[in-house]
Amino acid sequence: MKIGFFALTIISKKLRIPSVSRSLFLLVSVSKVLCGVVQIMQDETKESTNCQSTKKRKKFGRLHEVRKKLRLQSHEMGPDCKCRKKCFETLKEEVRKEILRHFNLLLTEDEQNLYLCGLISLVPVATRRPRQPEESAKLRDATFFYIIRAKINDRIEEVSVCRTAFMSIHGITKSKVEHLVRSLKMTGIAPKNKRGKHNTRPRKLSPEVLNIIHDHIKSFPNRSSHYGLRDSLKIYLSEDLNMKKMHKLFEEVHPQVKISYETYRTVLERDFNISFGYPRTDTCSTCDQFMAKKRVLLAEKLNKRDNETKKIERLIEKIELENTVHKSQAEQFYIRKKASKLESKKSKEIEAICFDFSKNLPAPNLSTNDVYYKRQLSIYAFNIHILGNSQSVFYVYPEFVGKKGSDDVASLIHHFVYNFLDEKVKSLYLFCDSCTGQNKNFTIFVSCIIWLT
Repeated sequence: MKIGFFALTIISKKLRIPSVSRSLFLLVSVSKVLCGVVQIMQDETKESTNCQSTKKRKKFGRLHEVRKKLRLQSHEMGPDCKCRKKCFETLKEEVRKEILRHFNLLLTEDEQNLYLCGLISLVPVATRRPRQPEESAKLRDATFFYIIRAKINDRIEEVSVCRTAFMSIHGITKSKVEHLVRSLKMTGIAPKNKRGKHNTRPRKLSPEVLNIIHDHIKSFPNRSSHYGLRDSLKIYLSEDLNMKKMHKLFEEVHPQVKISYETYRTVLERDFNISFGYPRTDTCSTCDQFMAKKRVLLAEKLNKRDNETKKIERLIEKIELENTVHKSQAEQFYIRKKASKLESKKSKEIEAICFDFSKNLPAPNLSTNDVYYKRQLSIYAFNIHILGNSQSVFYVYPEFVGKKGSDDVASLIHHFVYNFLDEKVKSLYLFCDSCTGQNKNFTIFVSCIIWLT
């Protein structure tokens, strides 16, 4: 295969290799290197598991908010009032539609109530003519007038309408108008929506129980994401844990506190930003050096005088600036990787790959205690991920067949280039970490020259 241009990009950055737990392995014999080749295609279908799932009634979420907004902003115009004022004849159909459109654009129920109450006037009863004795007659406390404020003939006018027309134009019910009128009589202001704002919650967790749950969740060892210029609040727990196990451990530690699994899960998802599985098994030595220096300086700052603390603060600022520059340089890895991925998707003459060894797999994979005291066979897995089509090629071999040195890496990439890479590719971008024993060495650079020739 002839390659016209080859670019090798090696950044001091660990590579994120996608999960292959649900992938299809295809073993192929390889010449010169006694190993198995695994072609991985993305499996978009989810495996059906036998784990038990509990049902939970949805109270919040995007669908719930959409339903509320639709109910609030989907008022429809009612029928003609057919009163002696001839309200629908005074207000043309275009004016009535424009009024209803603006009313539906109000975002909350409180805004709609405030708008409607501004169109209702309350005045004392002028004349009473009860047909029954005053002792048994139901006398009104006040008289209400309804107006419609609209743009008619290029000017804003207030038109007096009947209550039926007022309800029809705004698409509201009689009970809604009575609720507004009742609030104006009692308080003189528009009513506010108080749904869900009460304190009658007998099943609410007490602060003491909530603190116990928080302390239990915080007791698990965790890690934060290592790389990134922005500080993330997300923490990672061990991949051996899950919510079910954490809840069972909570019941063992606190048997006197009766908490269901749903309650425990709700608190964990609501109050914490947690994922399972550590994002990184090793960290950058330069970043670790910066953090170690910063911890030492912060400890010295507590025992120094005021005039000496300024010097330490300047040193800390210098270290933080150097660490920011270092992470900015590392961030370029992902910028270049993303740009190469987009280029490879647009053109068949450009391809980008990233490669690295995954975690050593013990054979046999047993959980017996005796295994921890015996020597197990290690299985090596070398992953080459094609960024253009999201496919992966895995080379799997035991430790007695090959090692994990530069010769092995060069042989595996050589096999990939001449067996899996499209013949139309003229530019190839390689992304890897800066491990000198595997990738960043003279053997790999010489292999690149051989592939070019």
